[in-house]
Amino acid sequence: RSMGKPDDCYELQAFRNLRDSYLIKTPEGRSLVDEYYELAPGIVMLINMRQDAGEIYEKIYNEHLKPCLEFIEEGNNEACRRRYESMTRGLKEKYLYA
Repeated sequence: RSMGKPDDCYELQAFRNLRDSYLIKTPEGRSLVDEYYELAPGIVMLINMRQDAGEIYEKIYNEHLKPCLEFIEEGNNEACRRRYESMTRGLKEKYLYA
């Protein structure tokens, strides 16, 4: 939403496809998906409370999600998973455990 894109935009469809066709097929990937659903609402809530939320989301997109999308487009799902996992750890430390 913060990027002004609809719920069925290309990017979200690509990430959902990665989740459904790649991540949930392994125990490690399934764990990452479960962690996302556990942590993301709290992280989003804390970011949304900040005056610079738009800038934070733009930075997350440019530094993490855009490269992940490029990995998906290249067929390098594992690189996307690693990038996403690193992003999740960083956001968890920065916003939930700060």
